[in-house]
Amino acid sequence: MEISTCFQPEFKSPEFSPAQISDLRGRLGQSRADFARAMGVSLDLVFEWEKGAGKPTILQRSSMVRLAQHADQYAEMVALRPALETAIRDRGVAQIHSSEITLKEITKQ
Repeated sequence: MEISTCFQPEFKSPEFSPAQISDLRGRLGQSRADFARAMGVSLDLVFEWEKGAGKPTILQRSSMVRLAQHADQYAEMVALRPALETAIRDRGVAQIHSSEITLKEITKQ
């Protein structure tokens, strides 16, 4: 069976203004470095986006859409992280990495 690829509906990811990117980062309770890590980009790129000197790609905007959809849940997980780390450490776990809460964990639910 042959699949025709001649008709591809166009997907338009919303544009994010510098203010919207900064606002999203604030809603997530993240520093620029944390946001860059969550997005899988450099800190410099986040600075560029927030200054309006650069624009996110369609894949990066899609990630921002997913982050925005789950912003409250993500912010709650980040806020709970220190308490979870303390509880795990108190139980004798040698090491935990606090940067391991990622977009993937949030959006797979």
